[in-house]
Amino acid sequence: MSICLSHTTAQDFWLHAAMREPETDPRAFESCTGDVAACRDELARVVPSTVLDANERIHVLVPRRGARSSASSVSFHIHTPPLAPGALQRLSPNVVIVSPEYSVAQMALHHSIPQTALYGSFLCGSYRLPLAPDSIELPTRSALVNRIDLDTFLHANQSLRGCKIAQRALPWIIEGAASPPEAQVALRLCLPFRYGGYNLPLPQMNAVIDLDADEQGVMGKSFLKGDAVWPDAHLVVEYDGYYHASSSQMEADAVRRATLRHAGWTVIEVTRRQIISIDAFDQIAQLVAKQLGRRLRNEYLGATAARLRLIDEFFYS
Repeated sequence: MSICLSHTTAQDFWLHAAMREPETDPRAFESCTGDVAACRDELARVVPSTVLDANERIHVLVPRRGARSSASSVSFHIHTPPLAPGALQRLSPNVVIVSPEYSVAQMALHHSIPQTALYGSFLCGSYRLPLAPDSIELPTRSALVNRIDLDTFLHANQSLRGCKIAQRALPWIIEGAASPPEAQVALRLCLPFRYGGYNLPLPQMNAVIDLDADEQGVMGKSFLKGDAVWPDAHLVVEYDGYYHASSSQMEADAVRRATLRHAGWTVIEVTRRQIISIDAFDQIAQLVAKQLGRRLRNEYLGATAARLRLIDEFFYS
């Protein structure tokens, strides 16, 4: 008896996971029964309660209709074997889970292109969500996937439902974000107008900025990092909010930004209030566009239907 976690359950797991799990033979999926009750104790050992409690139902992938049961707390999704190499990872002897790459394809089936790009950016970031919901400290981790490997998986598995749709989100999946708001800010700036963004070029996230000798003396290090960096424009956009709220972090951020400005960089700070505001973020976008030598036309500013939808999807859904 084994189960395959998928869809929302898998997505929540990967948002909180500390690392990738070992890849398993996709043929293991053929023996998955969907009998969650029989694996309940094992499931509780390998999946954090934060993930199990996040949704009313556990989502599992099964290879045939006959594998479904009448359990009210389980949502069954049918995929006729085979599954592609790289589609499954093993959590325990009787619990497997769809891989981060496959979870992006499943996300694309039921969510918009911006939401899929944001989820993919979370997986390509250097953090995971804390298990304690009220924590302001983000645990770090190595990225679970990168855009090249994600593109390879999606391109090679066009027959898997969701892969073709997920490929449309791939150009806006951002690598290297260190917090959810960093990814949200970058995507709000860079998604196409039709998705509610401002169609600006993608930044380098947490890119290294080298310091000269005097600046190294002030900071005690040879380089700094900026949240979102456009090197050619000497521009840095910095998030200032919830995950940067400790007094020590705020002080360190202030010194770092002052040093960057002294080194000739333009630093634009963005707060939580500005991220979710139409008018305030319009002003941020116009400042960024000006520094990049771009001009935003008036018809692409303000409360367009796409922008209202994007804000709802990113911050209130």
